[in-house]
Amino acid sequence: GLARQRLAATLRVLQSAPWPLVAADGGGAVRYLNPAAERLFGKRLAEAQRGTLDQLLAPPPAPDPLGREPLP
Repeated sequence: GLARQRLAATLRVLQSAPWPLVAADGGGAVRYLNPAAERLFGKRLAEAQRGTLDQLLAPPPAPDPLGREPLP
């Protein structure tokens, strides 16, 4: 129906947007990344959905001056 067509059209716009778009629920769980956001954060949607918005936006750990691997 019409609602499904509108939803599909909205999704096409979001998917083709040149700027990163991220959606999270009230608890901070990541629900959506468009392709531009996937490129920016270096994560696919499925991987980002396993974490929170805070985790997605956290800066990467600084390299260890002794070359050790970061702790998990």
